[in-house]
Amino acid sequence: MGGMNEKTLFQLALGLSEPWYVSETKFDPTLKRLDIYLDFHRGGTFSCPECGAGCKAYDTEEKAWRHLNFFQHEAFLHARIPRIQCRDHGVRLRCALGPSPERLYDAVRGLGLDAVAGDAGQGDRGPAG
Repeated sequence: MGGMNEKTLFQLALGLSEPWYVSETKFDPTLKRLDIYLDFHRGGTFSCPECGAGCKAYDTEEKAWRHLNFFQHEAFLHARIPRIQCRDHGVRLRCALGPSPERLYDAVRGLGLDAVAGDAGQGDRGPAG
C-alpha cells in the first residue's frame, strides 16, 4: 500500500467520490469500536433529488449509521448530510454519497456495509440520529 493512511484506505473502501471524503477515524480497542466520519468539501455541489440540478449545501444534519462489524469491532459511519436548495424544488435533504440519486443509507447498503448489527442479531436499524 506504500504510504496509504487509514483515511485514504476507508475512503477507497467506501467508494467515496467528490465532494465526499473521510475526515476522521476513531478506533477504540478497549470498547471494540470503530467510528468513521464522512464530510464534504466546502463549496461542493449536490444534485437535486427531484430534477438533478447542481445545488450548493443549504445547511446540514448530523447522521450516524451502524454497519457490519470491522472484524470483532462495532463500526459506525457519521456524516453531515446536506440539505440543498433547488431553485425549482426548494430545500431538500440530499443523502447521496456521490453523483447517483440513491439515499446515503442505500449507498452504504450497496457497498456491502449494511446497517445491521452483525453478530448481535438486532436486525436492520437503518439511519440513526
